[in-house]
Amino acid sequence: MRKHADLDELIQILEKEKTLLKNTISEHLNEGDYRVANRYSKGLAEVSARLSILYQFRDPYKQEVDRLAQQKKSLTKQIDKYKNNEFMTDYLLDQLNQMNDQTREIVARNIEPFQDTQHIDDALFDIAAGVINSFQLIFKDKLIDIKFERKPGDILDMSIGPAKALRKIYLMRKRNKRALESLGFHLESSRERYVYHYDLKTFKDALVIKTLLARLFYDVFTRWYPYEIPNVELRFT
Repeated sequence: MRKHADLDELIQILEKEKTLLKNTISEHLNEGDYRVANRYSKGLAEVSARLSILYQFRDPYKQEVDRLAQQKKSLTKQIDKYKNNEFMTDYLLDQLNQMNDQTREIVARNIEPFQDTQHIDDALFDIAAGVINSFQLIFKDKLIDIKFERKPGDILDMSIGPAKALRKIYLMRKRNKRALESLGFHLESSRERYVYHYDLKTFKDALVIKTLLARLFYDVFTRWYPYEIPNVELRFT
């Protein structure tokens, strides 16, 4: 099976829905149904945002490469516009070469996002077997982490915090907070963390926890504009 087969299938479904929504909006605008078109526009924005997340799961650098591509397109037009101005042409060509170098550097990274590796699976199996007692997922660019700790009674304590930073960055939108709570997380004020408990006696594989993590990244750890996947590092503690 292709590495991203399931992901590609979901992207294809959402792309079809996006096209359908665009066509529906155009039809209603042509008919003067602006209120209906506006409602469909909200759905289009939601689908587009979801697609942005999925594309980043498949390629964590897609957004960066797309941004550079847009800038290079604009520069190319500028070069054509100032083709008779040697100074401006040289300057713009230098900028274009720098962007080409940046694009090549990004493509050369060839780094898999953490969710495509076995590292989390291995860490969860180790914590279930008692080989390790805890590990963390650190959000490199933000003061937030997800801790996995083995507690007495074979309980996996999965917590996200600190709550103050989480609320400020991700839970400003009420629906994100509802999404977090609907996954089974609750606030422990004394720890300033949102907590989820999992009975390790029922642990057979990492699928349940990894599915929970995917829901967190998909529904909670994203922002309305821009939708972005946090840069996360696995760290053993």
